[in-house]
Amino acid sequence: MAEEKLEDAIVKKKKARLNGEGTIYDKVVKKTRTNGEEYELNYIEAQIMIDGKRESKTFKLKKDAKAWLQEKQDEVNKGTYIESNKIKFKDYADTWLKDKIREGKKNTTITGWKLYLDKHILPSLGNMILKEITTAKLNKFYDEKLGIASKKKQDSKVEEKKNEQISPNTVIHFHRIVHNILNHAVKQRLLSYNPATACSKPKAVKPQINILTVEEVIKILEVASQHNIKKDGSINESINPSYYPALLVDVYTGLRRSELMGLKWKYVDLDNGILTIAETLLQGTDNKIYQDDDTKTYAGKRTISIPDEVVAVLRKHKEFIGDTEYVFCNRKGERPDPHNFNRFFQKVLEKAGIAKHVRVHDLRHTNVSMMVLQNVNPKDISKRIGHSSYSFTMQTYAHIMPETDMKTANKLSELLLQKSTENADK
Repeated sequence: MAEEKLEDAIVKKKKARLNGEGTIYDKVVKKTRTNGEEYELNYIEAQIMIDGKRESKTFKLKKDAKAWLQEKQDEVNKGTYIESNKIKFKDYADTWLKDKIREGKKNTTITGWKLYLDKHILPSLGNMILKEITTAKLNKFYDEKLGIASKKKQDSKVEEKKNEQISPNTVIHFHRIVHNILNHAVKQRLLSYNPATACSKPKAVKPQINILTVEEVIKILEVASQHNIKKDGSINESINPSYYPALLVDVYTGLRRSELMGLKWKYVDLDNGILTIAETLLQGTDNKIYQDDDTKTYAGKRTISIPDEVVAVLRKHKEFIGDTEYVFCNRKGERPDPHNFNRFFQKVLEKAGIAKHVRVHDLRHTNVSMMVLQNVNPKDISKRIGHSSYSFTMQTYAHIMPETDMKTANKLSELLLQKSTENADK
């Protein structure tokens, strides 16, 4: 029945239609080339009347027009039609977030997206109607966040408050969120295309990696042990007794902070000197702590061997704190606070006299650099630190070890010179 209505509806004009009634007709668009020559483009346009308003869409193929019109009529009949011309970006962003939660996205990911939306994206784009968002408007938003628009205003001597400048990498995150939201709208047929696809994204800036030298590592471990243990050998009760063992393990393993803080005794085999990385403890941008029964990547699930000196410290640590779930628990024996470990690490750096900016995550980079200096096979390094691919490990760390690269270059030079000499002697 519905198919017959569609076939009979191919007309150019029609009187006032009932709610849900539609039509399909041929549409000819006249164009003019740069040389003045005129030409025509043929399309198929579908129209439908919904609540007294006409909604239309242009297609190249009649079958696509029929499918769209049939879908709209079904929505009207079922009462599920949403007038996309009235949907604001902020309202649809909320729908998108709920869908992502339903898909099982991690809490830390959701809170990160929500922070970017609430603080940066929605204040600029939130009140825009979904269909009114264009590539030009999105590019303008990115420029404002990068400070480009602000600079233009200053150059033109317009007295206006300077916009907050944000790094290109953060603006790229904004773009990914916006693109994902609008793409979701396209899939739900609220938009015919995604305007974010044609945006001019800023060039990503490679984050600076700060590495501690071997001497600096030895120094911070010495300071941390003294900071945690009094001169008479007793534990400093004002400091979490888990922090020094945690720092030691991190130096020797290069664990991500979430893996380190999420380590539980059931995954520690002290008799064989093995740690199993199976869970993570994450702290979101909302400062809430989330236990995740999974790792960052599939490759993150792994077992790591630890040397005897680390096993010895962990044995003493276990004896002191007693029966706890987490290896590096808080002073009450409960789930640790990752941010507090960060604060401890910064205090250790200060007491060790290390002025350069180093994060807890840089211990991971330091661990890798020390393995590279010891000529550990890159594939073994990649597996140990839980990277999803060997190539990613090489891309991330190839530039941080110029000394090792120079040794490689010298070996190649020696080989070529040796061969050249042998050939000359023949």
